[in-house]
Amino acid sequence: MTHKLLSRGQTLVLFALTLLLLTLLVTLTLSFGSKVKEKMEVQAAADAAAYSQAATTARVFNEMALMSRAQIGHLVSKAAVNSLIDWSSYYRAQIGATRNAYTIAMLPYIALLPCCIPYSGCSSFCRCAIQGVRDITRSQNALSRYDRTEIAPQWDQLERPAAQRALRLSQAAQQMFVVGQVVQYGRMMLELNNQSAANDIIDSAGAGSRWAGELRVDGVSTTRREVAPYLGAVAWPNLINGHHVYAAMGSRGHSFVANRGIFPTDDWLVTAGIQRRLTTPDTVMIQGDGSTYWARTPLHGTYLGTTDTYSIADDHGLAFVTFARGRSPCPTQTFGIGVAESLLIASDSSDPRDRHRWSPRLGTGDLEPAQTRHNMGTCYGRNRMGCPSVWPMFVDYNGVKVMDKDDNWGQPKNFAVIQRDYAVRGTQADPWNLLFRFRFGGTDSGFDNSGLVLGPAGGGLNISRQTAVSTGLAYYHRREHWREPPNLLNPYWRATLVPATVDSSGAEDFVDELNGAGVGWAAEAYEALRAQGYRGGP
Repeated sequence: MTHKLLSRGQTLVLFALTLLLLTLLVTLTLSFGSKVKEKMEVQAAADAAAYSQAATTARVFNEMALMSRAQIGHLVSKAAVNSLIDWSSYYRAQIGATRNAYTIAMLPYIALLPCCIPYSGCSSFCRCAIQGVRDITRSQNALSRYDRTEIAPQWDQLERPAAQRALRLSQAAQQMFVVGQVVQYGRMMLELNNQSAANDIIDSAGAGSRWAGELRVDGVSTTRREVAPYLGAVAWPNLINGHHVYAAMGSRGHSFVANRGIFPTDDWLVTAGIQRRLTTPDTVMIQGDGSTYWARTPLHGTYLGTTDTYSIADDHGLAFVTFARGRSPCPTQTFGIGVAESLLIASDSSDPRDRHRWSPRLGTGDLEPAQTRHNMGTCYGRNRMGCPSVWPMFVDYNGVKVMDKDDNWGQPKNFAVIQRDYAVRGTQADPWNLLFRFRFGGTDSGFDNSGLVLGPAGGGLNISRQTAVSTGLAYYHRREHWREPPNLLNPYWRATLVPATVDSSGAEDFVDELNGAGVGWAAEAYEALRAQGYRGGP
């Protein structure tokens, strides 16, 4: 009887131990599975946050690029206004050049005037020489009268409003563009500093959780630095205007603004206008060239010496005149050539060195003060020391970063650090997170299935924060095999997820983010893995 009781007792003990072991295995499995599931949830939230932050950066960069393109288009349109103003004064200069060409064509008849002296031996040339001088003088007077009574009044009525309207539009557009860029940049910095996208994501993820506040966001230091002025991808306030001025030079195209000499119609229009004022069968032929550009000195549209200082329009050309009303025995045809040029240099209203002149000039020219007419308004350039400048301020891409391949050409990355703090759950943790206390031989030992704090062997390290890190990147990509450096002139910014080691400082930034998030032990583990040759990355 006693033997049976002992056997039954041993069986019960074994059965109880087996049930305990089975319970431990089940709870451990449930706990591991729960942790893995929750880790995947946190990682998904970190990925979404990193991508959202990169998308925010890319979207704002594209918006600023569109405003930069609008600025460039506006400046090119102002260059077109200056082109028309200068070309119209060039037309007046060609009237003067035609008049001077007539003077050269008159020289053969002037040379024959001594034949009018009695007993000169060439008296037969006297009448035709006088007639030739008289006819040419009448043509010259007609050209002067045409410029004075017809061209000058119309030119003044058209040119003055064109310049003033361009000035008013310039003032409004410059202010709106630069304010728009600064507002968008400030909004982006505010969203990144506040981790708005990440907070929205964890708010949505934790909406159905029993433990409010267990999810938290970190990882703003690298994100902020990557887009900070001059430390990161953005240059503001802009100190170097080369990007915009060269982009505007290229945006002129092969047009009336960029190269008026390649359009025969330009010469034909001038030729036809002056030809109507000549007496047939006299003819005039105009050949010229012109361009509008940005430089410090007139360079006739070449890219050499391009700066943002002045908007310059210059036209120059030749007038070839054929006088065909000569009478025998004098020459029936004589020829002359005249040179014409016009120049318009426009700057801001604080610079009195604006110029508008043309030569030859038959009558009065532009007598209005420089600052009230052909100018670009108030200087919105780099700073007052940088004035005069026809360029408004703008948010530009950091040119120093473009040359740094190791830094991924300055393309801004961001870290999203999402943590789940299991300590928030306290005693309301999952039911399978069992806690056992065993007392044998006067010592306490236990088993804590929640795994929030390591035991004595682990130094009592608190590992209650489950941490997920993801790296997003705003990158510049133009399709169809374009090889173009990152810039804020074209709206081709995109967003993606990348390894933390996307640039040379990525690994160090990753460690800094872990330390900043209060999980230095995870940073130490990552560095230990790297020391052993680990080359992966989140």
